[in-house]
Amino acid sequence: PRNPGRGIPKSIDVVVGVGTRSQALLDGAREAGFADSALHHFDNAQQAGEFLKNAIREGDLVLIKASRGVGLDKAVAMLEGA
Repeated sequence: PRNPGRGIPKSIDVVVGVGTRSQALLDGAREAGFADSALHHFDNAQQAGEFLKNAIREGDLVLIKASRGVGLDKAVAMLEGA
């Protein structure tokens, strides 16, 4: 089966997965050459949002690709209020 993480552009510095179904994304990114230090997994959107608030800096490009099923709209709202 196709592994979605293999298609992440190499210009991306940090890959964040949220929830149990995101592990395939992180595994594919690892297989495509991303370092383990660039891959981060969180159980929920709250944890991901807290991490991102502290990890990203002005001028960083952030791509958030997800369904609302894991609640990443909450992480986006946290970033907008940061």
